[in-house]
Amino acid sequence: MTAWTQYNPTRILFGAGVTQNLGQVLADAGYAKALLIADPFMVTSGKAQELIDRSSGRLVGVFSQIDPNPTIHNVNGALKMARDLDIDAIVALGGGSALDAAKATAAGLGSNLSGEQLVTGSAVTKALPLVAIPTTAGTGSEVTPVSILSWPEESIKFPLGSPLLYPALALVDPSYVYTAPASVIAASGVDVISHCLDAISSTRATPLSDSNAVHGARLAFANLERAVNEKAPEAIDAMMLASLVAGLAFSQTGTTGSHAASYFLTSQYGIAHGEATAFTQDAWIQINAKARPQINTLLAQIGFKDAADAAAQFNRLKKQIHLRTTLSELGIPADDINLIAQKTLEANNWPNNVARLSQDEVEEIFRAKL
Repeated sequence: MTAWTQYNPTRILFGAGVTQNLGQVLADAGYAKALLIADPFMVTSGKAQELIDRSSGRLVGVFSQIDPNPTIHNVNGALKMARDLDIDAIVALGGGSALDAAKATAAGLGSNLSGEQLVTGSAVTKALPLVAIPTTAGTGSEVTPVSILSWPEESIKFPLGSPLLYPALALVDPSYVYTAPASVIAASGVDVISHCLDAISSTRATPLSDSNAVHGARLAFANLERAVNEKAPEAIDAMMLASLVAGLAFSQTGTTGSHAASYFLTSQYGIAHGEATAFTQDAWIQINAKARPQINTLLAQIGFKDAADAAAQFNRLKKQIHLRTTLSELGIPADDINLIAQKTLEANNWPNNVARLSQDEVEEIFRAKL
């Protein structure tokens, strides 16, 4: 067997209501003054204030100026507030955008770097402790060491990655998702599946990442439709667990083809990240299974006959939860396929993909979805 490693230092507290005792959690961790970095909706909905009220005075400020794709300007604003407040930790509340902004802020504070320096490759040598509280069942960012950060004026989108960016604590409270819009549960839920299928399609896959990916995918395929269409609490609980386990998988392997093909769909056309990753996943899993035959064995453990069956059932699930499956539905012209394929092959995570494709072959993936 090939040698492999596993590293994930995040302490996890899981269950509905685990944020109720936030003040004690922060005290036990030794954090006296923390900045809350929250999704804007968490502020307008009152959820951020509820968290502040539970913090026993340890949350001393809140920053919520975060774009859907976090920018250096968001991070620089958070850095200024954090320095003014002289904090010793950060608490992040929200989806992937809030958690990404919080990770970058923690790195900027610890390493004395600006947002501009972070996205242009300056070394992260230290980071403030981060407590991650995800409010979607999808990103797995609460247990990963990566932050995607943009500098729009320079057309830079940079995956800031370092073991120092792993959150110290993850408080995974499914109750935040119970009232989420069905569309959010759907888009974030298919991202869970893409994380799992990408993990088993990675050149960096290990026996443990494969095991986590299979577990996460099995949970997601079994529960996503009910989580979206019935808002069943037990199905949402299962999706939160699936998201977490998927995060444990791809924190080791990185993401692969479906994510590489998704970034331009999100940045250029505004397609929600999860829906964008799921858009071509049916093609990638079949292509990658030819390059790594073990994928079919792993898919059988999830409950599929092979990669073709997994792709067909994934497409069926996407339709059941009202996601789009063609370029015309997304409003993307066929003339853009060449550029989309080019951007796919330029993505930082493309080298992780087990199958090596030419630009023409990537274009064919998208042409099949006209």
